[in-house]
Amino acid sequence: MTSYSRYRGLSRRALLRTTSTSAAIAAGTALLAACGAVAPTAVSASSTGSAASSIASVSAASTPAVAGSSASSSTPATSSVAPTSSSQSAASSAPAAATFSVRAPGQLLWTVWATAEAMKAHEDTVTDFMKANPQYKVQVENIPLANNEYFDKVIAMIAGGSPPDAAMGSTTWTASIVAKGLWHELGSYIKQDNFDVASYFPASLKAYAVQGQQYALPDSTNLGILVYNKDLLVKAGVKPPDDTWTWDTYVDAAKALTVTDSGTTTQFGSNQVGSDLLSFSSFIWMSGGDMFDDPQKPAKSTFSTAETIGAVRWMAELLTKYRAAPAPGATKGMGDPFLAGKMAMQFYSAAAIGDLAKQSAGKIDWDAAHLPRGPKTLATYVGGSGQGVAAATKNPDAAWKLVQFVCGLPGIQHVLAKQWGLPPIQKLATVDFMALPPPPANRKAIVDMVGYGRSMPNFPRMMEVYTPVYGKWLQQAMVGTITPEEACTQIDNAINGVIARK
Repeated sequence: MTSYSRYRGLSRRALLRTTSTSAAIAAGTALLAACGAVAPTAVSASSTGSAASSIASVSAASTPAVAGSSASSSTPATSSVAPTSSSQSAASSAPAAATFSVRAPGQLLWTVWATAEAMKAHEDTVTDFMKANPQYKVQVENIPLANNEYFDKVIAMIAGGSPPDAAMGSTTWTASIVAKGLWHELGSYIKQDNFDVASYFPASLKAYAVQGQQYALPDSTNLGILVYNKDLLVKAGVKPPDDTWTWDTYVDAAKALTVTDSGTTTQFGSNQVGSDLLSFSSFIWMSGGDMFDDPQKPAKSTFSTAETIGAVRWMAELLTKYRAAPAPGATKGMGDPFLAGKMAMQFYSAAAIGDLAKQSAGKIDWDAAHLPRGPKTLATYVGGSGQGVAAATKNPDAAWKLVQFVCGLPGIQHVLAKQWGLPPIQKLATVDFMALPPPPANRKAIVDMVGYGRSMPNFPRMMEVYTPVYGKWLQQAMVGTITPEEACTQIDNAINGVIARK
């Protein structure tokens, strides 16, 4: 696999200006072959205005009414599985992408994955950017994320000689993106421009760093949180969750909030985080475990330690032992059980609270809280989306200017009120986000959780194992098909096999 490390002898600014297009194309072609894809035929510039194109060309004078959605938004839970960060969710109804064979001077291409509402927000940000920088025209290309389609497409664009200038990524894939050579390291730009990285939450920045080098800036921060139905807790005589809750407290509450009628559960006390590794990581860390021997330089999978097995068992037993969480199919006919008032508490993601606030209006009264503290500590994953300068761009200085804008106050202001996660800039989170109207009323719990945030391990092959390995075995453990010990052993065997096949 092509690595960016062979260029480290050059200064970062020199690298940005001297990396050859032919080298980038060769690297992209090799990566395509590794992914089993074929480099596409370049699309003529005249085709980019067609209805089939997924590129929303935005000019400062006119912003087309293209639907967009939260790039950092999550998919609300529909059954027993917690909503997950959009770093794993697919962009909705994104049309097939097109590429340019020729890009005019001053024209920048920014690739994202986005739902309709977020795409509109991106376009608004780009319109503001072009008003402030009239020498540039920016096009935003929306590519579905599902099945690695986004990354395969970006690699194909590089191989076809039409790389993006700026590219979206997520915390889960940081190491994979860097290993594929898709992002430039930003240290030289940050230093040259005296860019105020101190204004960001440290955990939000660290999630886009590899070996101490910054590769992207965050535009949203997703965190694990708890949401609960206030009325159901009052009815059951359960006090609202607070920062004193432990896993034991949570289990007791979940059992008390589970209601059965003639052997049928009519109200569930909780959900499970399901098979999503990002969401699950919070509980692994809280139990004192980790996914690898060294999260920064993973050499061995450590899923079968007693601590990690304990975290998997605790989550599984919400269903398999206590029957407080629904089995697959148990919520059929309920729609979203939380919105229907049929689930009292949910492990949730901060990136989904905006959608939940809209969908719950007139239905339920809910609030947010910390995750319950584990046997060893309190912890949460740091998810969300970030923007980086594409390694193969021919306009690195302009791309950096765009990334600064999107991930700075001007860009984040466009999505603040939509509540697609916590703003990564501390002032926006502690002042502006806190001032937003409820729900949730307890915004402080969300802001507090970022202080317990941890980054996903820097495992460069995470993309290829995320669902086929972690997703497969965790799901089976959650429903009791196999034991937690069996699931964790299978994960270790598979991941260590991947590591051995360097």
